Amino acid sequence: MAGTLKGNADSDRGLPAFDTIAAAVSGDEEALSDVLRHYDRLITTLSSEAVFDPDGTQRTQINGELKAQIQNRLIEGITMRFDLHRDA
Repeated sequence: MAGTLKGNADSDRGLPAFDTIAAAVSGDEEALSDVLRHYDRLITTLSSEAVFDPDGTQRTQINGELKAQIQNRLIEGITMRFDLHRDA
């Protein structure tokens, strides 16, 4: 398995652990799930939108289609384009 997000210098900066990312890049489904869980709060926030009830009351709802698109783009970016050997 990929590893934990705790006790790692990257997790101290709010990033998934390197070994988790490396496993996700290699296609490890559990690691991909870990990364998605790590970013779920941010993705949910980005896919939230204000809607108004007929009486004018504003509420926030999650746009499920947008959330799925963001998650799919993240998975695509990890599995298709992420380069672990790129110079920092």
